[in-house]
Amino acid sequence: MRIEKGRFWNRYNKVQQAESTATVNNSLGKLYVILVGDSPDNAKSFIELNQLYDVLIRSRVDVSTISILKGNSNASDSASRLNLERELSQLRKLVSYEDKFLFYIATHGTFLDDGSPGILLPNKETITPLEFTIMASDMPYNYGIFYFGNCLGGEFAEAIGYHNNIGISPVQGASKLVEDSFETAKKKAKRIGAINYIHPDKGDHFANDLFYFLFDKKLSIERAFDRSVEINATILPMPYACPGRITPQLRWQNADPAQLYLN
Repeated sequence: MRIEKGRFWNRYNKVQQAESTATVNNSLGKLYVILVGDSPDNAKSFIELNQLYDVLIRSRVDVSTISILKGNSNASDSASRLNLERELSQLRKLVSYEDKFLFYIATHGTFLDDGSPGILLPNKETITPLEFTIMASDMPYNYGIFYFGNCLGGEFAEAIGYHNNIGISPVQGASKLVEDSFETAKKKAKRIGAINYIHPDKGDHFANDLFYFLFDKKLSIERAFDRSVEINATILPMPYACPGRITPQLRWQNADPAQLYLN
């Protein structure tokens, strides 16, 4: 089992969570994608989806394999629990063992009444890590990458990162707003871990960097993650929301991110 610790964080953040029971290799199959965003009044989330969608199209990902859920309307493409379950169910019927899957969500995280973490969807529905893992279980694809851009996303990355799935999140824990000076924040970032700032005009820096390194630079999943951590630990536009409990997460079992590429 591989557990690694990097120089910009003080917690283990790259973890092979269990001994590998199968070999997952790079494949030539299709890449299926589901992007999930927030409500229309959260411009940041819509910007993120558009930016990431542009990266996919630029990388010649087949548009017919990309699904986008966003907003809190009653439409079939809104980011509701029912629609998310439908998309994952349809995916289970479409993919083959040669295919790959990329899931991205940028809504909010919340603490439920019992103190456990949850994803908060635009219509105020919630999903726990266990519920999401069940929704996305038994997928007959080669491997899947799940990016959770919400607060408490690390808990979801940890829950999903088994078998042939890879869990990624820029934050372990809740977020807070910081108003330190640039130099103070930079020192704090190096001391407590990589900080992912959310710019109101540019969205999630960590996700943008990760997609850039995965698709434009064609780096392995692990190397793209490492580069995103390094950049977001040292480049800190102020003041924006940042993780309160630090440490981006990369979790897996059989699908070794050091050996796998999306593009």
